[in-house]
Amino acid sequence: MEENPSEAGADGENTPSFEEQVLKRPDWRIVIMQYIKEGVVPPNKWDARKLKQLISKYCIIDSKLYKRSISGPYLVCVHGLDMLKVMAELHEGSCGSHSGGRALAIRIKKQGYFWPTIVADCETYSAKCDKCQRHAPIIHQPAELMSSISAPYPFM
Repeated sequence: MEENPSEAGADGENTPSFEEQVLKRPDWRIVIMQYIKEGVVPPNKWDARKLKQLISKYCIIDSKLYKRSISGPYLVCVHGLDMLKVMAELHEGSCGSHSGGRALAIRIKKQGYFWPTIVADCETYSAKCDKCQRHAPIIHQPAELMSSISAPYPFM
């Protein structure tokens, strides 16, 4: 059985791609929407307390979840395939500048989108971009940490 080279990891094991990992995540919006619509609280005491603190920042408009932004408009809460589309368009699209992870996350928030792991996801996405890797500056440091060589005699 032949394996797809894009699915194989560096050591030959099958590791899921970033896109597959994102699509397998549970939808984080469901718990918040259930609390706002129906008042359903998680059974765990600490999860319920944390949810009640977060809930003041969210609202539902036309069955879509929005997060209140400090600086202005509501941010659309996205998950899964929508996250990947937003990252791809702003990183590689017609106005994309192949920016780094933090800069990409800031651009996404300025465009009006939000999800809880936005910075980590953008850093992973930009690190795996083939064009960014090819045109990045070359690192002129050794691959291993340098170790000191001790002299065989103390007076040397």
